[in-house]
Amino acid sequence: MSGYTPFQRQHRRAARWALYSSFALSGLAVFAVTHSFSRKLGTLEEQSGTREEWEARPEVELLRRYVRIDTTEREIEGARFLAEELRLMGLEPVLEELGDGRANLWAILEGRRREAIVLHNHIDVFRVLEPEAWAFEPFGGEIEPPFLYGRGAFDMKSLAIAQLLALRALAARPERPERSVIFLATADEESGSRLGTRWILREHPELAERFDLVLTEGGVVEPVSVSEIKYWGIEAGQKRFAAGEACFRSRAPLDWLFKELYRRQRELGTPVLTPEVRDFLRTYAPTREEKWFRRMLGSLLQGEANPTHFQVFPAYLRSLFLNEIVPFPVERTADGGYRLPMMAHLLPGADADRVFAELLPPWLTHGLDVRFDEPLGAAGGSSTTSADFRILEESLAAAHAGTPVGPYFLSWSATDARFFRQRGVASYGFSPFLVFSIESYRADTRNERINLPGFVAGVEVYVETVRRLADAARPAPAEAAAR
Repeated sequence: MSGYTPFQRQHRRAARWALYSSFALSGLAVFAVTHSFSRKLGTLEEQSGTREEWEARPEVELLRRYVRIDTTEREIEGARFLAEELRLMGLEPVLEELGDGRANLWAILEGRRREAIVLHNHIDVFRVLEPEAWAFEPFGGEIEPPFLYGRGAFDMKSLAIAQLLALRALAARPERPERSVIFLATADEESGSRLGTRWILREHPELAERFDLVLTEGGVVEPVSVSEIKYWGIEAGQKRFAAGEACFRSRAPLDWLFKELYRRQRELGTPVLTPEVRDFLRTYAPTREEKWFRRMLGSLLQGEANPTHFQVFPAYLRSLFLNEIVPFPVERTADGGYRLPMMAHLLPGADADRVFAELLPPWLTHGLDVRFDEPLGAAGGSSTTSADFRILEESLAAAHAGTPVGPYFLSWSATDARFFRQRGVASYGFSPFLVFSIESYRADTRNERINLPGFVAGVEVYVETVRRLADAARPAPAEAAAR
């Protein structure tokens, strides 16, 4: 996103790392993970074919074509590519042009029921900041087995292709699915979704009222190797975020506030256990290898957290239990004054005004002009006991026998699932791809890539998962209420 400062990009990369590698890359595990990555990669390469073999695969060819389209802050050509593929299925896509190359796209496969499963993806990609530092052309879609390189290969054109192929499989059948299926590709996700998902929900009520279930990005996998997976998470909840700033005519008070906010972040807060985090940790905690770590997570679940133990948790883990305000470096304003950008991270159910009053008390901001935007996102998560969620769990468990599968809570990152949830639509971050944290960390940096064995196998999982969801019978009233 062009509006990011270098510091904000660093913060975003840290969030990306935390999102996909979870707690495994805490200070106690960095060496072990780094040391073992060469072994993982070697195992992955043993599965790999030649460049020519990968190029011949239809799903890889589709992904290459899509990655080769530069959709940085301009979705129109990517939308046209997707629209043509949808027409080949016999569907009638709607391509909405919004000016300056921005665009949204959707197509509907009608089922026996009007309510629809939404296969959501965003077309735009993060800006390439250092093209000269890439080993390959950023929009070349180059294959160096076992990887395909290119901006968007991971975030999130690979998932869009899996969604496209899942819809194609349903459209090719003679019988209609039970539920309708909507392919929805949106603009502007990398800069807040103002012209994408938020626009669709606001300006197209005739479409939005059909949304019954949304599958989007945000799923998390923690592999030890290609044959051993520590945990596979389905994103079911996340924090809300509110952008803010403190302004003053001189710099010194804002520099002091910046340092004070960081100092206060290191102080012990009172852990708050929300239902969304409790659901996550119930299945996640038992998968941790270290006994002391499992014990500490268990104490948090029981509401018996030892403050000293809580302090030594990785920052990402502490963030699961705390409301936070993250400051960014002070900036000069056009009128000659100064501003301190801030981002509030709010737990589900948190009252924003109370959080601001607690974390930014009057004595801390006296004389400063402080303001925050309305928090973006839903007050709570999506059900982890519904029939739809069970299908997601069962699909991953069937594809990866013995793998613990369950909900995941995002505390440092946000996806468009938050906007669908805000409208009361059950939404899940579901990724079928077996990828390593090193790959995901590259998503917004140089040499973004996806491993092709994981991509191809994941497409098969996604196609079958969507089939099961689309053919699922209407839930009983009690189950429908749980959603």
